[in-house]
Amino acid sequence: MWFKKDEKQSVDNDKISLEEKDVNRGFNEEHELFHDTSSINSDKASSVGSVGHTKRTLYNRHLQLIAIGGSIGTGLFVTIGTTGLVNGGPLGLLLSYCISTLLILLLTTATGEMVSYMPVDAPFLNMAGRVIDPAFEAASSVNFWIMQSLYIPFEITAVNGIIHFWRDDYSPAITLVIQIVIYAAINV
Repeated sequence: MWFKKDEKQSVDNDKISLEEKDVNRGFNEEHELFHDTSSINSDKASSVGSVGHTKRTLYNRHLQLIAIGGSIGTGLFVTIGTTGLVNGGPLGLLLSYCISTLLILLLTTATGEMVSYMPVDAPFLNMAGRVIDPAFEAASSVNFWIMQSLYIPFEITAVNGIIHFWRDDYSPAITLVIQIVIYAAINV
């Protein structure tokens, strides 16, 4: 809500009621989101939450480490030896890692801010539908599914490339079968 400087606003620290009218989509509904801000305003975050509510126990340092940890993956290890270190040197490798990690940190922090304002399940997808358009949510869902389904072949190829860097005397089918069994065991 936007207030003029002269208007005074009062905020109840226990619950904040937010109203949202979706005029652009033709709906005339009012949605209310209630946030329990007692754990935010207290010095010590409570780890006990009721069923169906978000436990507010993550600090800013936790979110930043999640973002940085999400940027370290198989692609980093594959490209370090093949292109990054050879072409750019150690400084170029460090700078490119810092820039890509910064972008991921900004994206994760922005998503965390949006979810703390409007807590929803699957924030990337549901926020796209709430903020932009339901069609954009559907397109984002399809893109996310395609991206996630391509991770397994990429991981298999990357692991074979890393192992073949040290040993060429075995068949790639060995690691292929081992990885497929591991992925099936995890998902079943």
